[in-house]
Amino acid sequence: MVVEVGGVGTIAQSIKAAAYRGTISMVGHVTLGGDAEHASLDEVLLALTYNMTSVRAIGGGSGSDRRT
Repeated sequence: MVVEVGGVGTIAQSIKAAAYRGTISMVGHVTLGGDAEHASLDEVLLALTYNMTSVRAIGGGSGSDRRT
């Protein structure tokens, strides 16, 4: 299992680090900002498919943040 906390700047690195049929757990909100070069969505989805990697979201914050 790989725990991803860096967002789009490190998702390609996390996919490479994950074992075949492994899991990437994304913690918190993933932002698209910043100056870091990052892989395109097509590249990320293709890499996830080839590696048969599962991605799970782990939400954070207080319970009141999640209530509508």
